[in-house]
Amino acid sequence: VLETGQQNIFFTLGLGFIVLCAIEAVEKQAKRSFWMRRLGIALLSVAGCVLAVLGRVDFAAAGVGCIIAMYLMRERGYLWQAVAGCAVCTVLSLTVSQLWCFLAVAPICFYDGSRGKQNKWLFYIIYPAHLLLLWAVCLRL
Repeated sequence: VLETGQQNIFFTLGLGFIVLCAIEAVEKQAKRSFWMRRLGIALLSVAGCVLAVLGRVDFAAAGVGCIIAMYLMRERGYLWQAVAGCAVCTVLSLTVSQLWCFLAVAPICFYDGSRGKQNKWLFYIIYPAHLLLLWAVCLRL
């Protein structure tokens, strides 16, 4: 169901993905012209942020802008990605609540690109257990 008040995070992620696909297409098409590539990326970034605000997606322009900023810094390393994402979130949201994004810098910087240990049975237990716990809490309220 499409909620008219505000969309959830999946709309933010989907819109961010669409913008990133469009940015990749611009990068492939405008390989020769540095300025055309930059102009295309800037226009797509602004359009994505405007659509996020108009579509009332979760985190609005800050969410989509953070996705774009981290993508554009992908070749500079995790530290630059984290800093760019936090900077965009802080500037575009202009609220204190978004300052929590700085807590994500450390885990992003320590990520080495490898997949962690997989214990699927643990998650088969934890996921339903946390839903039961939430259901029990709701019954008490």
